[in-house]
Amino acid sequence: MFERTFVSIFVITEDVFGPLDWSRRDLGALNIQRARDNGLPGYNDVRQAYGLPRKENWLAINSNYSVILLELQRLYDFDKTPDRLDVFPGGLLETVPDGPGPLFTKIILEQFLRIRHGDRFWYENRQNRLFTDANE
Repeated sequence: MFERTFVSIFVITEDVFGPLDWSRRDLGALNIQRARDNGLPGYNDVRQAYGLPRKENWLAINSNYSVILLELQRLYDFDKTPDRLDVFPGGLLETVPDGPGPLFTKIILEQFLRIRHGDRFWYENRQNRLFTDANE
């Protein structure tokens, strides 16, 4: 059921810059490091900032990944909550068969809204007076 998800994670971490024989770049690791370099808060803090409830324990992230989440909890010194978890892996762990989980869905939606509302030449923007009903 989730094989496709693991394949896509494999592509992100090991295949996006070509075979690891030629490049040792890992997009997943780069995303995590960029987030840390830019001071992004932890997974639960970002969820809260987007109006989503905090996850009180690791298994609450996605019950389909219980084995992975318990192993991940060990890496975080058995923290009871995923507060210190980075946003990128946390968002990936929320993935469901139909698409991204709630956190990435909110992030993607906000980004598209910002692009649309920030672009005065966006075709749906009637306030710029560049497009009228006659142009349709």
